[in-house]
Amino acid sequence: MDLDSNDGPPKNTVRFINSVLSFGSTAVCATAKSPYGTQLLSRSVPRAPRNIQKKVMDVLASNLTELKDHRYGTVVIRKCRVEQYVRGHSRWMEEGFCRETRHRLFADILKDEGDVRESSAAKAKPKSKKDKRSATE
Repeated sequence: MDLDSNDGPPKNTVRFINSVLSFGSTAVCATAKSPYGTQLLSRSVPRAPRNIQKKVMDVLASNLTELKDHRYGTVVIRKCRVEQYVRGHSRWMEEGFCRETRHRLFADILKDEGDVRESSAAKAKPKSKKDKRSATE
């Protein structure tokens, strides 16, 4: 599953979350309690579209006390910011929107800087004597 893509939510992320949601709220809670499910949820939910995030967050918020008592559930609560969602839904939505906007605005700048770093690394002088000899030959 390609979760590090910068082109919006990956199709597999949306497919995974929808499949978990199709089994009901107990499946979301059970996924949050498993070691691998914790990793998938904590990486997938922040990258999912807002309407899907809201569905998952509603389920996680309704099972908050149960997840707080579980070893892996606390990871999902922290990384998906469930407590912040419970405290202020509108503020959670605003911060998510601001984060997405920042990412879109600066994506091209970060991409350009990556190209500059690669080209400057290619032009770097050799550091060892052996590298210097092979560069001059």
